[in-house]
Amino acid sequence: MNLTRKKRLVFFINSYSNYLDDFVSFLQTKFNIKVYLTYKNTNFTRYKLSNKKIYELISIKNYKKKLKKFNPNIIIVGGFKHFLIKYILEYKLKNNVKIFLWLERIKKNFIFKKKIYSIIYNDTFKSCDGILAIGKEALNYYKKVNKNTYLIPYNINSKNFLKNKCKKDYFNILFVGQLIERKGINLILSALKKLDNKIYKKLKITFVGEGSLKNKIISYNKENKGIKIKFHSFLSRKKLISIYQKNNVFIFPSLYDGWGVAPMEAMASGMALIISKNCGVSEYIEDNKNGILIKPNSLDLKNAIEYYYNNPKLINYHGINNYKFFKKSLLNSSESYKAFVSLIKKNYENSF
Repeated sequence: MNLTRKKRLVFFINSYSNYLDDFVSFLQTKFNIKVYLTYKNTNFTRYKLSNKKIYELISIKNYKKKLKKFNPNIIIVGGFKHFLIKYILEYKLKNNVKIFLWLERIKKNFIFKKKIYSIIYNDTFKSCDGILAIGKEALNYYKKVNKNTYLIPYNINSKNFLKNKCKKDYFNILFVGQLIERKGINLILSALKKLDNKIYKKLKITFVGEGSLKNKIISYNKENKGIKIKFHSFLSRKKLISIYQKNNVFIFPSLYDGWGVAPMEAMASGMALIISKNCGVSEYIEDNKNGILIKPNSLDLKNAIEYYYNNPKLINYHGINNYKFFKKSLLNSSESYKAFVSLIKKNYENSF
């Protein structure tokens, strides 16, 4: 495959996201790209498409026409349950195209589900030319069902983020994400109640997001005057970057998360992290080196918050480690871009 001449690459993705846009921006230097979206937004997002020539809504009615017109060399499908996966694989049988699935891990304790998936979706896994694994846990699992599995996690462009400017003597905590139980919102509120009173009164915490527990946070703020809580609904990336700059500890106590984009943004902003071990991106956190790993319960979260409060130098130390590490990791779009181009050249050079 001669990448000096641009090949045509298509993404089939459920909904738009800033992190995909970062990856696409790098890939555009080597490929002509289309991103076919099932939805423009989810219930919790209000994105504006960055480039309507690249991003288009797809349906069962128009996908054939769009594929025929663009005639892709490579197709990347976000999820093995994508509503068009059957038709995409049929398209592969009649056309010279390479298809990759871009997949998150399956929850560790879903042993039965993993076995069922490997049976039910075996033909899907085998029919694809490769799998792009979002994290090492996903890599280890999907290699068992398709030997051509490569590590390409979700990623963001580190240059879009600025190192936080929060003063060293400040203790400002930030949460960004859906305000739902799975993201650990109830754990956060419970942990706050357990904090030492001295810490509780000095703490500033900011929530950014939308979700079913939004009103519970607002009620908590009204009923508990000792703590300073700020609240923002969904924000544009530009505004969100300024929020990251004003805080120095990021908390993400998800009960379960296939990956977690907000923690990546916090790392790129040079923040210290308190993150659940049940969050996929936690594999990039080394306990007490660039963050604190916790089990998703209120006691662990409370202890981690108090630990950082009592060891303020560690906040800055962990934040700097994150800022430096992130730029060189596959979490940075420039590095994932290089890895993807490399695997295409190495394994599919003569396929087109």
